[in-house]
Amino acid sequence: MAVIPKDHRVPVMMTEAEVQAIDDWRFKSRVATRAEAIRRLVELGLTVGAPVEESR
Repeated sequence: MAVIPKDHRVPVMMTEAEVQAIDDWRFKSRVATRAEAIRRLVELGLTVGAPVEESR
């Protein structure tokens, strides 16, 4: 499998609860880094394809 370079940085601010939820998912899923966990969660979210209601 070819390795695709990761050359785009996307800074994002999150709440403590959001970061904790990502870390919990990361450890449960045995993902090595937080960045990789976020990439996988984004990929999963994009496959769902459903619109998300804004939670402000």
